[in-house]
Amino acid sequence: MKALLRKVGFMTLAIPMFLMGSVTGASAAEDGYHEEEKTIQYWCDSVVDFQMPVTIKATVPDSVEPGGQVMFLNSTATVTLPENPAVNVLRGFPYYADSITGEVTKFNISSQNEASTINVASTPIQIPKTTVPSSGSMTFTVPGNVGIDAGPFTAGQSGNLTITAGDIDTTVHPESFLGGIIPINASCSPLVGEDTVLTTVPIVED
Repeated sequence: MKALLRKVGFMTLAIPMFLMGSVTGASAAEDGYHEEEKTIQYWCDSVVDFQMPVTIKATVPDSVEPGGQVMFLNSTATVTLPENPAVNVLRGFPYYADSITGEVTKFNISSQNEASTINVASTPIQIPKTTVPSSGSMTFTVPGNVGIDAGPFTAGQSGNLTITAGDIDTTVHPESFLGGIIPINASCSPLVGEDTVLTTVPIVED
């Protein structure tokens, strides 16, 4: 369950997905940009361990100049918690949760051309209040309203700037008729062998 909640944090994260900058109002891709979407399977250590998919979406540039910087625009992460064991844990003793809130406190995004890692959740990203269903899995998107701009990631002098997703930490707050419950922490990592590439941006001389 410990894993479960970490993943929840992450999923939430999704958020995570690249959620590191300021909130953006951008919606559709503009000239020179396009939308990317990637689903990555994560394993979470929590009060119970579980596997969950995290779908990361963002608007990214078509290319970048040598030494230039790349931002991910309107980034979000959508997480689906499996009914067994994650959601069942929230429904049962001692939580009896009818909804959850929480925050993502770590979502590492790395660049592979000029090596660097950014925790886009260094300022915690809120998990929106989400109803715990009476049956089935549970899905939520982080952040809950509009996406976040994440970065910057600096390009090298040639080749491609490759961006990958890494570890996610979250804290979930179960809510029930009993009132506030002890928070659940979860630490999540991509499954071994999982393709974690979020996007590859060509480095092109203008």
